[in-house]
Amino acid sequence: MYNKSPLSFCLKAVICSLAILNILNINTAKAENLLETYQQAAKNDPEWLASQDALAANKKFKEIGRSGLLPRIMGSVRYQRSDNDSAGVPTGINPDFGSTLGIASCALEDLINDDSESASSCLLAFENIDVLSNFYQCVQNNGGDDTNCYFTTTRDQSTSSTTNTSIQLTQPLFHLGRWFDYRKSINQVAKALSEFESARQDLVLKVAETYFNDLKAIEETEFAKLEKQAIEYQLKITEKRFRRGIGSSLEVYEAQSVFDLNEASKLLVDSIRENAHDDLELLTRNNQIEADPLPEDIPIESPVPNKVETWVTISKNNSSDLRAAEFAALIAKQDYRKKRAAHSPTLDLGLSFSQLDNGQETFVTASGKTTTTAIGLTLNVPIYSGGLSTAMETQAKHRQREAERRLEQTRQEIAGSTRKLFRQVKSAVLRVKANKVAIVSSDKTLKATQRGYERGIRTVSELLQAQRDVFRAKKNYSSARYDYILDTLRLKRISGMLSEQDLDVLNTWLEKVEVNEDGSVSASSLNPNLPISGTVEDAELERREKQRYKKRLERKSKPKPKSLFEALKSWGAKKD
Repeated sequence: MYNKSPLSFCLKAVICSLAILNILNINTAKAENLLETYQQAAKNDPEWLASQDALAANKKFKEIGRSGLLPRIMGSVRYQRSDNDSAGVPTGINPDFGSTLGIASCALEDLINDDSESASSCLLAFENIDVLSNFYQCVQNNGGDDTNCYFTTTRDQSTSSTTNTSIQLTQPLFHLGRWFDYRKSINQVAKALSEFESARQDLVLKVAETYFNDLKAIEETEFAKLEKQAIEYQLKITEKRFRRGIGSSLEVYEAQSVFDLNEASKLLVDSIRENAHDDLELLTRNNQIEADPLPEDIPIESPVPNKVETWVTISKNNSSDLRAAEFAALIAKQDYRKKRAAHSPTLDLGLSFSQLDNGQETFVTASGKTTTTAIGLTLNVPIYSGGLSTAMETQAKHRQREAERRLEQTRQEIAGSTRKLFRQVKSAVLRVKANKVAIVSSDKTLKATQRGYERGIRTVSELLQAQRDVFRAKKNYSSARYDYILDTLRLKRISGMLSEQDLDVLNTWLEKVEVNEDGSVSASSLNPNLPISGTVEDAELERREKQRYKKRLERKSKPKPKSLFEALKSWGAKKD
């Protein structure tokens, strides 16, 4: 009940005015709904962006595998130029060299006198017989006159160029290994698509977990704050009773001990709250984000269908993780066939065209160009490769067995996780109901203990314990609701049916509240008939009053929120 005194009214009017001024003058951070958070995460999450690049790269496997079956065309041009500059072969004797001349004269005189033996001895003494032979030939040609035969070597200079142009086409006719490689590439693309689908569902689940963990941490922080206020109030009452001589010092010590323990617990809760909010900011790259709160009346229902083996069957038929493992096994199988095909012969069709231009004219080719066209078949039969083919075949066989066993392991893990999550969802439904009842019963116990304490038949320790039981029941109720939401999403994720539409359904559950930078609830989000404090301390009261007010206004016009499993029946279930 709100105080209607003039002083209280004026005070609240001032606070309300300050809150409105704050709204007009400071930057407000509008609470982001779940879909907006998902859209920001899709633009900024590096893991999701990496999966998109991985898919784009893996889609090229098919083109790479198909290229081994298509023809290959190679073209080449070769140009070569040769420059020759040499002194040539000596054709005479330099008269400046006396020893050489003496040997040459000796040989010449003996040869003129037909004394071949003496001439041979002279020639053997001369280092360059070709020079002497040329000199002798020159003398003979000049009738025995050696006047013009004393000269040095000749100089030889020449330049030549060659241009060779060719183009070759090779068409594989029979390559068993390349065919299996192409089949393998098709499965690689299919595996990449399945992995991308898993990454997309992981992003949906990651956003939901981060978002609702932040909401859960907010509620736990509020519970810790309210519990601290209640204990602090009780501590003051106990100290007051002690000063008046009604209570004992033991009661004061007990209340102080509970307050100190609660203060330590609150510090831990505050740290968890900050970490959860940091995770949300890191996911969205937005440091101004505030999550919309979760209302009271969300639909908590058992899984539909309500049979665990039905969910196991759905998981086996729709899980993208299982499909990726199946394609991995097929890839290993095709790789084994490819390695085994290394023992098979190969057959290629070849067509080539070449033109040689040496720049010299002949009687056959006046232009100096020679053109060659060839077509033929090439058969290669592997005989022995040093044991390489056999070793690679054996290795691929073991890889295939490994992939098959991992497939079976994945199948078992998915079935086990499906059963586990199914039971967790059902347990969360029961825990929500049980804790809701526990809140009512613990609240009654607290009121009864409070009356007993006032009459002196209950101790402060019992009163504080009753207060802790109330807050524990509320925290357990809140935790069970978030566990229900997240476990339901995890169940749909393991079953391969999680999508953005699940976030759309959850987004309809959330309240739309604007939060100021100082943490207070914006005045435009509240019931205008309620007094507004604009402070953090009354945020819980404002939130609850807003819930009740919105319920009364929207009960007739707003349809009942969909449950996650109702949405599953309408658009989420995939056919086998």
